[in-house]
Amino acid sequence: MKRLFALAAILAAVPAVALAADLSGAWKLDLSVQGQTSTVSCMFTQTGNNIAGPCVGAGGSHDATGTVDGDKVTFAYDTSIQGQPLKVTFTADVQADGTLNGNADIGGMMAAPFTGRKG
Repeated sequence: MKRLFALAAILAAVPAVALAADLSGAWKLDLSVQGQTSTVSCMFTQTGNNIAGPCVGAGGSHDATGTVDGDKVTFAYDTSIQGQPLKVTFTADVQADGTLNGNADIGGMMAAPFTGRKG
């Protein structure tokens, strides 16, 4: 009986592991770029904490890769603007209602706040 209580005390002391949000599926991301709204559609597949899939926006289709760590999401893809290559990196928090709220770093030139929803 003492062993059972000791085991229960040890398990209670171990912090709970945060489960990664499930981002699998279709997403619509609405970005605010210099006062204009731009929409990017992504189709993610999630394996463990890794996400990957195509994202389609005004610049065409791009292969995105990233990670999910609890309610934190980061993913990126390479593109170009006016022939200049750049990386677009999205960082977001998964909200209680399952939506995303974050910022996109557009090649280090500007930040674009965005929201995302499944569907």
